[in-house]
Amino acid sequence: DTIAALDAGADEYLIKPVHKPELQARVRTAMRIIELEAIREAHFQRVQQASLVDVLTGVHNRKFMEDRLPLEPGTAYVARGDWHGRVERSSGQLKCRLTQDELTSGHRPSVDVLFESVANVVGAMAVGTILTGMGRDGARGLKLMRDKGAYTVGQSQASALVYGMPRVAFEEGAVVEQAPIEAVAGKLAAALTRLKSAA
Repeated sequence: DTIAALDAGADEYLIKPVHKPELQARVRTAMRIIELEAIREAHFQRVQQASLVDVLTGVHNRKFMEDRLPLEPGTAYVARGDWHGRVERSSGQLKCRLTQDELTSGHRPSVDVLFESVANVVGAMAVGTILTGMGRDGARGLKLMRDKGAYTVGQSQASALVYGMPRVAFEEGAVVEQAPIEAVAGKLAAALTRLKSAA
């Protein structure tokens, strides 16, 4: 059967199980894979349609992080693929740092790496948010930010397409509060206003 399938041009083939429970288990696994792929695709489409940069008020410019690039107000910085993005203070300025250290939380770039650097460099003068996504990347770093006094908010379950990352952050005590996506930008802006008036 295998040789005949390969000769007919099949790249993949599945030997049919003899027992009904084995067949049922394989069908359930295939359905779960299809479901996860659909969730992933919907997540990426939603991110493309309404990225955080578009949601946040006051952001007029987007840039990819460059190593040692000074951070500018009103600019959103995006970590490059396969590079961890960090923030450092050098010569009195906040700057981007890029490294190719080991994967963190299974990722590079990792939100945990970025948030940990923000916690250590900016501390209580920072704000942070974690939005829809699968897995737990970002929860540990956001918890470090909160522990240093930063205001943190997580996307609410009702508004999250995938309530994985925000759920873990909430369960680990990393967020001060949860909010629907349409309220996140306002909450961050209000927190920044409070920080500016207190400084």
